[in-house]
Amino acid sequence: MKTTAQSRIETSESSIEELAVEQGTTRKLIESKPEVAPPNTDAIHIGDDDDTGGGGGNPSSYSTELGAEELNKRLTTDSITADTTDLFGETIDLNSGSLSFSYLDASLPCNNAIDMAVRRSFKGSRFTWASDLSMGDWQLDIPHIHTVQALSSGGWSGLWGDGKECSGNGNYGLISLQGVTYEPEQYWTGDTLHVPGKTNDKLLRNSGDGLIAPAGQYPKVTKSNWKISCIDRIENGRRIGESFVAHSPDGLTYTFSKLKRIEARPVGPLIRFNTYMMVTEIRDRFNNTVNYHYSGDNLSYILSSDGRRIDFTYQNSAHPKYVTSAIINGRQWHYHYSGSSLTSITRPDGKSWQFSMGMLGTVQPRNLHGSCTPGSAGRSFNVSITHPNGLVGTFNIRDTLHGRSNVPRQIATIKGKKDMTRCDSSLSIRSKELSGPDDK
Repeated sequence: MKTTAQSRIETSESSIEELAVEQGTTRKLIESKPEVAPPNTDAIHIGDDDDTGGGGGNPSSYSTELGAEELNKRLTTDSITADTTDLFGETIDLNSGSLSFSYLDASLPCNNAIDMAVRRSFKGSRFTWASDLSMGDWQLDIPHIHTVQALSSGGWSGLWGDGKECSGNGNYGLISLQGVTYEPEQYWTGDTLHVPGKTNDKLLRNSGDGLIAPAGQYPKVTKSNWKISCIDRIENGRRIGESFVAHSPDGLTYTFSKLKRIEARPVGPLIRFNTYMMVTEIRDRFNNTVNYHYSGDNLSYILSSDGRRIDFTYQNSAHPKYVTSAIINGRQWHYHYSGSSLTSITRPDGKSWQFSMGMLGTVQPRNLHGSCTPGSAGRSFNVSITHPNGLVGTFNIRDTLHGRSNVPRQIATIKGKKDMTRCDSSLSIRSKELSGPDDK
């Protein structure tokens, strides 16, 4: 007769079966705390089916410990994991009330500390002029360095246009086009290092005080103690610019060498682009690597030095840059679109996400034209997301005025003094409602 503890264990390894006979040891293992999944996710975490471990024969002290370790990896509990109120991956800016979404669809654990995962973040269709994000109004979220460039008769603006993407320290200047002069703040937002789950910081000029890193070796740093070094970017044997090498506080090194531009909304006649230097390699201090391979601007696959792999397909004839599936160990996540919007994701278990993002990402806050008079009430709309487990999140958004305090009435700019408005407008969340199948 099997005990309850023994009935929960199903494994093919002979050494683990022998270990399961020891009732006291087995109970101790089952009562140990299981590994907790990352917050804000209902992601599917995929292991290696061929990692059998264990062995035959009489278990020695070492083999018993090894069997216990392997058993602990495979243990499951019969309890239900509770969903939390942030299961939709939303983030709320407490200053402006603006709403954003980022989610981990699947992860593939490696035999090292380097992350391999499929993540997405919501950008909205207004983020791009040509609807050429990688997931409609969402973006495949991978490490990158982002800036904004303007394209004028003089070519690409700024240091990125001069081939000094990493090492340059000059200031962005005025651009004159069709009789209009544009200040840097109208077309440029700085350079941002983005590594999902770790940092989203502006790159800062190294002051040379040596507090974070020597300025000669690392011309850029971040406030979260990342150090940036520079290498030449080579294409067909010719130097075409610079790549970034970001050194993280936890010992990982990220190389950003793939240049990608997505056309942004123009400012009057001035054409702007969201410009990225995409990650191409992540390396740890033991020389384990994860490499990102591209076909044109599309991420084709991610491959680790221990053989783990994630593939992406692009089979949308109307939008060839849209991801249509992610494939891990033969299991597929399918991404479905209506026009330029991501509407659903079907997981390998048959469950699906459903998205109805309303006007979020398609409209902008009111232009106050320097006035704080509210005039007519701001528009209001709902955003709805259905979780694979059936829970529905409804977010009410309203165009809202926010006052400013303790700011100067005027600021100095390249063109002279500029008046500051006493308020601004943003699309702010007003309410969030969760409902499930039992609430209908």
